[in-house]
Amino acid sequence: MALNQDTLNIESQPFPYDSEHYDRRFLDCWRRQAVVLLEKCGADIDLLFYNSLASTDRIFEDHILNHKPKYAFLTPSIDNEGLSLTGWQQSLKTYETFESAGDDLNEHLERVPFAIIMGSVFYLPHCPEYQMEHLNHSIVLSGQRAHSVWEVIDDDPSSILRTYRYDKSYIERYFNNNGARLIRYFNPVEVDTTESGRNIAIQKCATYLSSMEDSYKLLTEMEWIANNPYESVSIRAKKIHEAFSVYLRLSVVLFFKILPSASWVIKSRLPT
Repeated sequence: MALNQDTLNIESQPFPYDSEHYDRRFLDCWRRQAVVLLEKCGADIDLLFYNSLASTDRIFEDHILNHKPKYAFLTPSIDNEGLSLTGWQQSLKTYETFESAGDDLNEHLERVPFAIIMGSVFYLPHCPEYQMEHLNHSIVLSGQRAHSVWEVIDDDPSSILRTYRYDKSYIERYFNNNGARLIRYFNPVEVDTTESGRNIAIQKCATYLSSMEDSYKLLTEMEWIANNPYESVSIRAKKIHEAFSVYLRLSVVLFFKILPSASWVIKSRLPT
């Protein structure tokens, strides 16, 4: 018999993490979750953002011309190259059904306390789109409380991470009715200790920035963007907000603070 899901949801709890370390809002859902969970596992997550400074030309194209929301901006941060600096790697695996993933999930969660699974928000009562809209999303599975009850970590409507408890039937519908049917596994790996991850991150940051090309169109065309007669004031304001939310991302400020020896490299790339 399925458990009463209303009772399970009432027992959701805030997930503890230091929200002042970084601003998660410019990341998409699985990256937001991965950063928090990896930090909780002891990873030096600051190193993941060595390549987080975005070209304003890309931001202009994505958010001004193509109207994308800020969470849809694709960042190279938190790829396996960056993860290797922290002693972690990510592997992706697809399954026909959630049931068929059971053995892999249980084995993984005995070693690492989380896995990130993709699915549709249409089937999760804590999501604003529940039974109204199908959107691709990710949630964290952190273990089972009972045979048919899963611990889930996800943002609430205010973008605060909370821990929920869901009957397995909800997770199955969430996973099985999504085209991806994908699970992201994160695993610790051996790292070369002859050179620190931070020194390597500084070198990678310098290489990344030296190859970056940017005309700063987002800034030089701001008067046109703000006064475009073919768009309403609300649309123009939203575009500018979305674009600068990405451009002024706090991960770059964090890189200045945590890796001061790389600051001059980054600052030399910013317009004056």
